[in-house]
Amino acid sequence: MNKQAKFRKQLVPSSRAVNPDVELEAQEKMAQQVKAVYTLERRLWEENIGKSTKSNYKPHPKYEGKEVTFSIEDRKTKSSNEWLKAVKVLLPNDIHPVIYVRVIFRSLRGGSQAPPYPGQLVNQNWIKFFHEKSTAIKEDVHADFTRQCDYSKNTLLRYQQSLGYDLKSAMYYLINDEQAPLSGLYRYCLAVSMLREPNKSLVDDVSLFQGVAKRHLKTAALQYTCFPGEYDSAWKNFIPEEFSKSARQIYSGMISRCV
Repeated sequence: MNKQAKFRKQLVPSSRAVNPDVELEAQEKMAQQVKAVYTLERRLWEENIGKSTKSNYKPHPKYEGKEVTFSIEDRKTKSSNEWLKAVKVLLPNDIHPVIYVRVIFRSLRGGSQAPPYPGQLVNQNWIKFFHEKSTAIKEDVHADFTRQCDYSKNTLLRYQQSLGYDLKSAMYYLINDEQAPLSGLYRYCLAVSMLREPNKSLVDDVSLFQGVAKRHLKTAALQYTCFPGEYDSAWKNFIPEEFSKSARQIYSGMISRCV
């Protein structure tokens, strides 16, 4: 039996009796958020598979229930607001629609499976997929951190003992090694750690690590903001204190360009 995903930081509206008009207004507002998040995640997915970014993905108007007559098929098809449908299906099941979309796309990244179209978003197969992947991602946050820490320690030791690098150089080559099994968030945190004491005094040119941190900032923000509570709990002070707020601001800025 699949575990039902619960999210601490993205609150699902209460199931208490409310004014129907107020409830519908809240659902429609969230539907617009789902549309924006889906648009962003689809663009990132297309960018990841090498698709041209000259024409950014935009959802077809029919997915908002708008009447379209671009073709004979459009006239035959009855449109419905798929974004609102997703909200109405997911919220009663204690699934935050925004997290739902993000988990699906995050889990598909790097694989060969294509993401669902808006009209397929809340069929039973994708809901099952979400439950499996969200549980796996959350449960792996701590173990993944441990794996990356162990890899980093062993690699830094090898760089220093076998190749004669000092800590600064070893850390720089580790973070920039594209083949290393390190996430964007972990690389960002490592780079920032070299800009804080006691490591900062070892760095004669801080711009090197500032540049590295900047390159990984967007990827780090995308990774962190999906499950911030889990990362805060498992990674603790390895995550820079100011990062939580800036990560949310970065993601909000990315979303605003998709509205």
